[in-house]
Amino acid sequence: GSQEYKDYQEIKVQERVKALELGSVPKSTIVVLTDDIVDSCQPGDDVIIHGVVRRRWAKKIEGERCHASMYVHAVYIQVCNERQDTAGLSEELQRQYKEFWDTHAANPLGGRDIIVRSVCPQIYGMSILKLSLLLILIG
Repeated sequence: GSQEYKDYQEIKVQERVKALELGSVPKSTIVVLTDDIVDSCQPGDDVIIHGVVRRRWAKKIEGERCHASMYVHAVYIQVCNERQDTAGLSEELQRQYKEFWDTHAANPLGGRDIIVRSVCPQIYGMSILKLSLLLILIG
């Protein structure tokens, strides 16, 4: 018999954080992309997805209840980013950023240390842990 291969990708989408109330956890769902729409969006993109809600049955295990999960089989994805070179920063924040790094141009590690110390100031020390956290968040 012959086999048919096609592009397949699963992504997890979540509610926009800006639209949530303070302290709320964004809900997420799995979206299945196939064929031409695979790789049509990137992590962090704002998207509108048109698709069909389907269920996926888990593997049957003797003596246990059947379990099904929901997912969306995408038919169309519209990427609607509002990205800018300044990442949405106001002119005032851009000015403060430039001023901060201009002040620390001779010693950029000193500027970095100020930023690291300002992360969770209630926890004294642990500079390496705080720096690691910042690097993970910044990407």
